Amino acid sequence: MLQRFLKAVGLLFLYMGLLAIGLLVWLHYDPEPSESSFLVVFVAMLATFPFAMDWMGKLAFYWKSPMTTQKSLEEVKTMILRIDHPDIPVQVTEKNGVLRITWKYLDARWYEIMSKQGITESYTLRVALNEKKHLATLTDIKKSISWGKGLDFLRFGFFGFRGVSLDVEIGKAWGITECFRPGVIYNYRFTSSEIRNPVLNALLEAGWDVRYGIF
Repeated sequence: MLQRFLKAVGLLFLYMGLLAIGLLVWLHYDPEPSESSFLVVFVAMLATFPFAMDWMGKLAFYWKSPMTTQKSLEEVKTMILRIDHPDIPVQVTEKNGVLRITWKYLDARWYEIMSKQGITESYTLRVALNEKKHLATLTDIKKSISWGKGLDFLRFGFFGFRGVSLDVEIGKAWGITECFRPGVIYNYRFTSSEIRNPVLNALLEAGWDVRYGIF
């Protein structure tokens, strides 16, 4: 994981270097730029930054499946959707072909257990599946969360983190069915890795390559 992190940092420095070269070239041809020109360049840089981060993330955090055969899209979807069981505090939703996996924050059965854990942020794993390439793109989405006396007082932050967390573990013997077993209520710590790592490893075992991105 450290090597991937260093690769991402290297790509970030490369991106910043290219921006610096672009600015120097611009200032060479326009030594006294106007305020409006500065504003246009700043907005352009700000607009392209998320896409650059997405590109760097997908290059640095990419895992190729060791399997020689791949499960179909429907088999992979069924495998993940099966997580959503009444006796498991994890829910899976699908919209426009994208799966979202998160804890059941709005379920009264799990609310009290989670609120007593002192959780300060919510977590959602976004899974986009490309059937043609047998490629899954994952995105970690975290937002602040505040608890109250009941579901009516539960509040989620508007802004948050979107990208890749660094506590990813590959190659563990964690399958979907082994980790998300009904009935084991109090064994959950409600951390992002408890959702992310089993899903990521199950995708690799299904023959699908996995990468991380912002979009």
